[in-house]
Order: sequence, then structure tokens, then C-alpha cells
Amino acid sequence: MGCFLGEEHRQPFWKACWVGAQKAAAEVKGIKLTYTSPTKADNIDEQTRMMEDIILQRPQGIVFVPVDYVALVPTVEKMNKANIPVFNYCNEMAGGKYHIYVGCDDETLAYEIATYAFKAVGNKGKVIIQDGVPGAITAQNRKKDLTGPSKIPGHGTPDDPACELQSIDAMQVMENLLQRFPKVDVVLAANDEQALDASRH
Repeated sequence: MGCFLGEEHRQPFWKACWVGAQKAAAEVKGIKLTYTSPTKADNIDEQTRMMEDIILQRPQGIVFVPVDYVALVPTVEKMNKANIPVFNYCNEMAGGKYHIYVGCDDETLAYEIATYAFKAVGNKGKVIIQDGVPGAITAQNRKKDLTGPSKIPGHGTPDDPACELQSIDAMQVMENLLQRFPKVDVVLAANDEQALDASRH
């Protein structure tokens, strides 16, 4: 059985997912896993080409993380047409058929993180949001609960740059923002690697 995860796997989160997938496969005889991902987290064309090649290989199942939950719908429909079971992970698809979706409540997750962070600075201050890939529904839902006026009253938001979940982008964006906004109290990052790189400044 071939199982393919489609996301940028240098991220700590995706490395952990791959470790978990391998552990699960080791517990079931006959499972062979293959991991593939685009070189950039929001590269729709690259992921589309990769998945079309994978479909031609006729795996017995695909664990699919779309870089864009709308743009990759036709790709999922091709998997459906080829009778390849699809298991949707992390970014829930807007269409196509999949056996199960596994993910988290990103709005609640973002709200709880923001609430904890704001409490740590006395519920006042300037906030920078290191945003995620615009085409990822997870990034949209996390940002939704951070920027709604009823969610974070009393907090100024100097900027909400999209860093595309890439380490180097997060570092460059943070350097630029600190030049424009030398006084920053909270940085809310879209993922762990962004947060780590922002903290280095």
C-alpha cells in the first residue's frame, strides 16, 4: 500500500507527522509508505504535477494535505476517478470525495494561544501576526480568530504579513517589521518554525 503526504516536510510539524506515519505503518504488516512534498509550501502547480504522477502509480491509498484546499479539488477528483482512496489531513478539502478528514479546530486553537499570550503581557500591547499560506484553510481559520475585533479588543496590530510557513520568510519579515515597529509586545506565528525564528530577533 502506498501512502503519500503532500506538504512541505522540512517543517518540524511535518517531520513529526512522518515519524507518526512510519510508526503506524510498522504496526501493520504489508504497508509501504512513500512521502512526497512540494519544495515550497504554497506551490499549487508543483503539487498538482506531483499528485498526477502519483495517481499514475496507482497506490492503494493517499493521505493528502492540499497546499490549497480549493485549487487542488480537481486533483482529488482525479484520485476519485482512479478509485484511489483519499484520506484528507490537516487542510480540509472544499470538494472531491475523501474517506475521512483529520485535523484540528484551528479557530479555537488560535483563540486559546492568543488569549494566553495576551494575558502574559497584561492584556495590552502591540501585536504582530506572522500569517500562513493564504490558500490553506488552516491559516485562514487561525487568522480569523486572531483578527476579529471582538476577539482581541484593545490590541493594536501593526501588520499581518504572510510568511508562507517558510523559515527564511519569517526571519526576513520579522527583521523588516522590527525596523518599522521597534516596540512589539506579542508575535503570533502560524507555525512552530516561524515562532522560533521570530524569537531569535
